[in-house]
Amino acid sequence: MLYWISVAIVVYAASGVAAWIFRHRPGAAGVLGALGCVVAGGFGLYASALTLLTRSIENSRSLLNAPHARLALGIDSLSALFLLPIFFVGALIALAALRRRPGDYALNRPHEHWLFFNCTLAGAALAVVSRNAILFLFAWEVMTVASFLLIENDQREPGDHGGGWVYLTAGHIGAAALFAMFALLGGDGGVLDFSVLQSGARTAGPGIISVAFVLAFTGFGGKVGLAPFQTWYPEGYPPAPAHVGALLSGVVGNMGIYGLLRFLMLAGGVRTPPVWWGYLLLFAGLASALIGAVRAMAARDLTRLLAWSSVENYGLMGAGIGLGLLGAASGNGVVSYLGFAGVIFHMLNHSVSKSLLFLSAGAVYSRTGTRRLDTMGGLSKRLPLTGLLFLVGSLGAASVLPLNGFVSEFLILMAAFNGATMYEPASVAAASMFVAVIVMALVGGLAVAAYVKAFGFVFLGNLRGPGAASRAKEQPGQLLPHAHLAVTAVVLAVTSPDVLDVVGVTTRQLVRLWRFVPEGADDLDAWLASRGAPAGDSVFLGAWLLIACLAFAYILRAVLMRRAARESGPTWDCGYIAPDGRMQYTATSFTRPIVEDFDAFVKIEDRRSDPQGLFPTGASFSSWRPGIARAFGFSHLFRLVGYLAARLRILQEGRVQLYLLYMAAVLVILLMWKL
Repeated sequence: MLYWISVAIVVYAASGVAAWIFRHRPGAAGVLGALGCVVAGGFGLYASALTLLTRSIENSRSLLNAPHARLALGIDSLSALFLLPIFFVGALIALAALRRRPGDYALNRPHEHWLFFNCTLAGAALAVVSRNAILFLFAWEVMTVASFLLIENDQREPGDHGGGWVYLTAGHIGAAALFAMFALLGGDGGVLDFSVLQSGARTAGPGIISVAFVLAFTGFGGKVGLAPFQTWYPEGYPPAPAHVGALLSGVVGNMGIYGLLRFLMLAGGVRTPPVWWGYLLLFAGLASALIGAVRAMAARDLTRLLAWSSVENYGLMGAGIGLGLLGAASGNGVVSYLGFAGVIFHMLNHSVSKSLLFLSAGAVYSRTGTRRLDTMGGLSKRLPLTGLLFLVGSLGAASVLPLNGFVSEFLILMAAFNGATMYEPASVAAASMFVAVIVMALVGGLAVAAYVKAFGFVFLGNLRGPGAASRAKEQPGQLLPHAHLAVTAVVLAVTSPDVLDVVGVTTRQLVRLWRFVPEGADDLDAWLASRGAPAGDSVFLGAWLLIACLAFAYILRAVLMRRAARESGPTWDCGYIAPDGRMQYTATSFTRPIVEDFDAFVKIEDRRSDPQGLFPTGASFSSWRPGIARAFGFSHLFRLVGYLAARLRILQEGRVQLYLLYMAAVLVILLMWKL
């Protein structure tokens, strides 16, 4: 299996370079880049699916044996699960990007686009199968830098550079934390293979492991915007085209969750995890989920709304990992199993649903030329298929029955609920679980309100402004990748018990890491299956029972309405004979009553000009929301970093000789330190 994964990574890189070589032929460059993603996706999907079905583990090393860095690769069930979105979703996003739509990405530089796009996928795949710290960091940097260049190359609006640089800065801060984490686990700096690091982690002291965990939380948690690192996450999305947003949210963001789970596999051993690990991830995840849901509900820009929704979903995944750790620390296998299973399943669901939403938002943008919700409306009449696909993605991302997102989020909620009922009522653990249940229920309601706003203000109502006037008719052929993602979301919901069986293999490995065996259970797999499987089956049956009830109600209504007499008349106009789009709710006024209750997360400042005189004219009113950086004081930190970076520019003289001198000085210092 590892052979085909390696072939897929090589195909990614080779097709990106081939697109660059054909830079003078834009059409050929686009075909080569997209074809490489599809071919690599086919190889990778075959290997990943076969690994999951056969439950095999494979490790290999190539002939490259550099000091402290071997080209060590490996694949197990955890890697295979995270490879699925890379190969499958990545291929569909590439096909969607191949279609030329006005204003959706830089058509004058397709060779650069496909080079960066394919390198991002290659870096993500290589990071997942890396079994050496140096190789992992190399792949991580390739993924980060390539995705940054992809954002900067594909800007839709001139001069919009800030978001990309924030993304790059946050990525390098996280990479520095990961470098320090591996250095701690590496001990004396010998071979940095994961197997050696795992042995070192099991013999290291609790203090070193705890520091390494904090560094892993900073590096991996910052990648997905876990609190307090949620500030930077949405900034890279507005300047990028929709399919790049789908790549960042549906593929690249998953690497943060993978990194946290892989660290747990490295650090897992004889000792149980410290309880505060679970509390840190639980409350950081809950804070991110709540902030993301509130900011998504308050957003006026469709892309920014989807980006904040990703923060909310990744926050739920972080909380699920925290619940899994709390269950492992206290010997509660039900909580641990449900938490880890919900995280992995939610990762798959989020990749499909959020990629579908971003691609559908791109189709809307290409027809309207705007992302502002206040200037859209009524597009379901002009773009009916796009509206249907967006609705499917919204139901999945908001975790609404009966689609895929509900099952995984329900598992995380059940983990918290089981913990709240199994622990001592007066304990801190039980109180934390009750808080988790309340916050997740609140986040679920806010997420539904956010997507009601998104779908309603884009596709329902009347035209609200010139941006709602479609430039061209809907072309169903361009929506085939979107349709595949929508079908996949439905399939994940229909086959959720089978998916949970596949996910359960990795979940059992995570639970077993902490040497956890319940009393009276001779077979851990059988015990976990008996306690964990019924939850998934109940959700599955309940979802389809709801579908059956809704279908029966719809058929009954249709039969009764066919027999009833119908009368037509003018709609009650509330005194307005000819209402227009300006008489509807705006995106801000629709959610403002709820947003005002979360003033700590969303500051609303009103700007108004009151009427003056006997015949008043010129009265105006508008509301403005400062960025979350200002709301939480992060702007001061950004200014400090900018000031220090400006002072260090003196080192960049632009002469190669001086840079070589820097390198020589560093080598001399390292040699002296070693001696």
